This record gives sequence, C-alpha cells and structure tokens, in this order.
Amino acid sequence: MDLPDLLDDWSWNQQSISSLDNIVAFYLEEPSTPDWDSLKSYYPACAGGEDRRWICKGDEYDWTIFEVERGQWVFVKKEALSVPRFLVAEFI
Repeated sequence: MDLPDLLDDWSWNQQSISSLDNIVAFYLEEPSTPDWDSLKSYYPACAGGEDRRWICKGDEYDWTIFEVERGQWVFVKKEALSVPRFLVAEFI
C-alpha cells in the first residue's frame, strides 16, 4: 500500500470507495485508534485529531482520517483540488 510515513507503520485494510474518482479508503486495523500525538508530532502542519477528524493538505494531496462508525477509522487520500487563489481569499 502506498501510505504516508508513520501511517505505513499501522495495519490497514484497503477498499475502493468510488470507481468514478478512483478514491481508495484504508480502514484502520491496528492500532484500533489513531495515535493522535504521533500524528501531531510527525505532521505538525496538519489539523485535527481532537474531534474525530484529522486533515492534512499539501500542494498535491489531501489526506483525511475520520471515524465512519463508532471505533472504525478510515484514511482517505486524493489529489488536491486546484482552486484559484482569488476564490480561497474570499472565504478566509
């Protein structure tokens, strides 16, 4: 599996969730809950972890970890959307 550093140390079950967008989800098996402290240390520019959601945006990717059901965590990665800067500035 092609996972980011740190996340590749955990055990995941890979499943496609959208054939149209070619999006793949990774369901966390071990540990049973994401190690939020390690994520914050390894990826300090990313946000979340306290509210059952973790988001990391880069120039070429969007990563998200979220709880889909009680105790079931999913990691989704996809290519970043390219949004013109003038649109982003209007919402800030």
